[in-house]
Amino acid sequence: MRDPFPGLPYEVVRPLGQGGMGAVFEVRNPRDPRRLAAKILSLTGGVARERFDREGQLVARLDHPGIVPVLSGGHLDDGRPYLVFELVPGRTLAAELRAVGPLPLERALAVGEELARALGHAHARGIVHRDVKPDNVLLEERTGRVRLADFGIALAADLERLTRTGAFAGTPLYMAREQLDTRERVGPWTDVHAVGAILWEVLAGEPLFDRGSVPGVVAAILHEEAESVRARRPEVGPDVAAVVARCLEKRPEDRYPDCEALAEDLARLRRGERPSTSSGVVFAAARRVGRRGGR
Repeated sequence: MRDPFPGLPYEVVRPLGQGGMGAVFEVRNPRDPRRLAAKILSLTGGVARERFDREGQLVARLDHPGIVPVLSGGHLDDGRPYLVFELVPGRTLAAELRAVGPLPLERALAVGEELARALGHAHARGIVHRDVKPDNVLLEERTGRVRLADFGIALAADLERLTRTGAFAGTPLYMAREQLDTRERVGPWTDVHAVGAILWEVLAGEPLFDRGSVPGVVAAILHEEAESVRARRPEVGPDVAAVVARCLEKRPEDRYPDCEALAEDLARLRRGERPSTSSGVVFAAARRVGRRGGR
């Protein structure tokens, strides 16, 4: 039988999924008892490939229980890069929300904190995910632990977006304003916005700024203030709503500076404490929540 991926040093077991950036397969290494997944990316050639290789090496150095590790990588004979990951049994946060709807408050805060801790680890090492969304958040089948995936795909998607003016890799639902405006700089604060959008969704039961079309979503991200999550779920307390609102601020400097700072406030909320007020930004966010219809 003809080898479908010449240069891939793994045996392909079965396809797992197909997306705009490539395809995912379960693969096997006879010398490794773990279940593995290979992502074959469509990115090829030139400066984009060089940057992907360089950043992919950085991603491979991430070592955190909340991040699905990159175990190996390379290039097929035709030049396409691939990354090999641990295959995590369980389902995505997106599938969980489709199945059960909004999460209980404590579970929503726990998911947000675990996700923010994983991203904080990456931010401390100079890596921004850029594509945090419920489809990239895995919930382990046995423990329910959050595992963040697709750092490599995020890097590739960002490179693809840079090479195609006006095009977006995947849904823009969780993008921050600076990802849609090339004059602005992407950084850890960009992932903070995405975690805020996820927190809003797991509490409200529907995506923030879902306008039914890509142009509608983009226009909302660029020009509309985020509605208070309390307008959709009144039992959410004002401190929780203020933390979510701070994540979703239009100006990056008004958000948490990185996800570790966000995780600390989520931990405080889970302990029944007030979020940090050292900068006064949470107070400002709380005032804006009131103006946006919070109770």
